[in-house]
Amino acid sequence: MKRGALIIIWVLGLALSIAANAQKGYTFKSAEYNFLMRNSAALKSDMAVQLTSDFAFHPKWLNISPGVELSITGGSLYRYFLEERVDFNDRNSVIVRLNHLEYQNWDAGQNFLNLYYQQTLKHFGWAAGVTWTATNLSDFHNPVKFDDKYDQLQLLYAVNYDIPFYKNKFDFKFGAENFTQFENYGYDNVGPYFEFGWKATNRTRVKVKGDFRLTGISTGTPHLARQTYLVGMEWKNVPKKVKKEKSY
Repeated sequence: MKRGALIIIWVLGLALSIAANAQKGYTFKSAEYNFLMRNSAALKSDMAVQLTSDFAFHPKWLNISPGVELSITGGSLYRYFLEERVDFNDRNSVIVRLNHLEYQNWDAGQNFLNLYYQQTLKHFGWAAGVTWTATNLSDFHNPVKFDDKYDQLQLLYAVNYDIPFYKNKFDFKFGAENFTQFENYGYDNVGPYFEFGWKATNRTRVKVKGDFRLTGISTGTPHLARQTYLVGMEWKNVPKKVKKEKSY
């Protein structure tokens, strides 16, 4: 069950891909690979790898993204998710995502059902919504169990600004958020972050990200609870080269 629970979402994604391929009715849109290190007083130092992919079965109504995070330092944290995204257009989306987190050493787990609206403009992006979360002290491998003794609703929010430079080959992004695709920080947490990206090819982007999680905002005693550093690569299924328009 230790590893099996982690890959259940990936197996589901592959099954969907195979079924859709048989009908020739899907598009493999993108993939992302990340290596990260978290450092906090509670977790000390933990290194992990993340893998996500995007499948479009319908360009607007059915866009599925599975993802998994594996610890590589012998830690006890395991994460995975399954996401459905409705894309109204290139800028506006509604996302529903089921996230699962396990603390193997403590025999405890957490489930999150996230619902939020996301808008991506030319240089500015934001998201807002809610999450239904519950801590499971029994049957903690179960990704769909929401124990009403420990459940609660929380707000989700994120904002960022993007600055491209040097012929759009590089970009610098900064912002703040209390959730990511893999993780929910909690109501009294916020994560200011910065990200530096390099567009190596028309399909590939390499990035470096630093995320600094602050807690104690509501009590008036904010402090740095965790630091996360990430190196990753994004791949998009687009033409290798952009066709140049003919000049007359």
